[in-house]
Amino acid sequence: MGQRLKKYTLSILFIYISVFVALGSTSLDEQLKFPDRALQIFAIMLYLPFLLLILWKIASDLKCFRVTGFNILYYLFGAYYVLLTAYRFGTGAEVKEGFYYSVVLFGVLALYALITEQKLKLDHDMFRKNLLIIVSYFVAIKVIFTFIEGRLIGNPPVNNLYSTSLLVILLPFLIDTMRHGNTRRTKVSCVMLSLTVVMMLVCSSRAVVLLGLAVLAGLFLLYIKNWLVVKRVLVGVSAALVIVVVMTVLNVGVVRYSLVREFNSLSAVISLEDATATVPGEDRPLDPSDALEQINRSDTMRSDLMKTGLAEVWKNPIFGTGDLYYTYDLGYKTMEQTAHNFLIESIVCYGLVGTAMIALLLLAIFRQCGLFRKGSLKNWRVWLYIPMVTIYFFAFGMVQPSVFNTLVCPIFVVAVTYYGELLLPVQEREPKKLIRLLKSGKDS
Repeated sequence: MGQRLKKYTLSILFIYISVFVALGSTSLDEQLKFPDRALQIFAIMLYLPFLLLILWKIASDLKCFRVTGFNILYYLFGAYYVLLTAYRFGTGAEVKEGFYYSVVLFGVLALYALITEQKLKLDHDMFRKNLLIIVSYFVAIKVIFTFIEGRLIGNPPVNNLYSTSLLVILLPFLIDTMRHGNTRRTKVSCVMLSLTVVMMLVCSSRAVVLLGLAVLAGLFLLYIKNWLVVKRVLVGVSAALVIVVVMTVLNVGVVRYSLVREFNSLSAVISLEDATATVPGEDRPLDPSDALEQINRSDTMRSDLMKTGLAEVWKNPIFGTGDLYYTYDLGYKTMEQTAHNFLIESIVCYGLVGTAMIALLLLAIFRQCGLFRKGSLKNWRVWLYIPMVTIYFFAFGMVQPSVFNTLVCPIFVVAVTYYGELLLPVQEREPKKLIRLLKSGKDS
């Protein structure tokens, strides 16, 4: 039993996080009316794995510290954050808002280190099994909520934008898995690709759809000479379009609502007389003018929040202020929101100094994965996976705080680690000097 748990550690981690993301969501709280104490417990349970990953890394490094650029930067950034927090605490500035961001970021970076240093042992086969389980799991819960959303609940408890982006980040993995013959895993990958495209079209915003289609087009071009992969991708995408059309005609879940709201394109599928898309959580139909109003309100909110965030940046651009949440009036209710932009939020949270450290940590990860080495160009497809998912991750982060998201940030780092393992296996990496800080403990 213990060995099976070790094999599926990553799968268990993402399933666990998604459960507490759902329990702490506004939509479930509105339906079930959780007491405040329960919501506090859900929040603690959500961030607990990231805290444990940080403690695991620190304990492992006390036994045997590996001198790498990444590790040095990790602890420098940690020391900087501790000093910054102590200064803010002493001056009465905001501390709590940046804490949640930092727990996720340091926890995810610790997860990367534990995997690459073989303290959390995952070979290629374990990686593939775990990633396929994660894709299947999120596709399954998204399919379920697509059927019931708008009828039983107003909004999905696991945010559609984040969960769809998680699937888009793993698109290269799904398509690469299709290369390896007519195995069960290949067939499952083809089905998951098809359902991922369906989820992109009916369970996300235009930004996610356009960025996801750009990733898909890029992957298609990478394999344009591999007819077997091209055929499977075409079959998967074609099946996805058929599913979307059928779901639209049958008015399943929020499909009509999504198409009207995001694309105002329902008339291209069925006549406008029959184009009844019910607003999730309400008993009134959504017409194109309502959809346009919602989209404009969403765009205006993001624009206003980013302007507020920029104003906060200029108060202290070097070290940041830590004030990440701003009150926004929707007209019918007020809510606390962030700037919905990773760059603004990073500078507000850590200042330009801390943001530069995050950028250097990312470069250190890329270098450890072999991205800047001449030999890695031989496997040029895998070499391009890392820039492809990175561009998507940060482009999506321009309209959502994905860098600090509890689901998207870990899957991004896990995906980059996996592609790095394919690009430059551990045994081919540069040897690392080891410094033993305690007599107890053994080299991994």
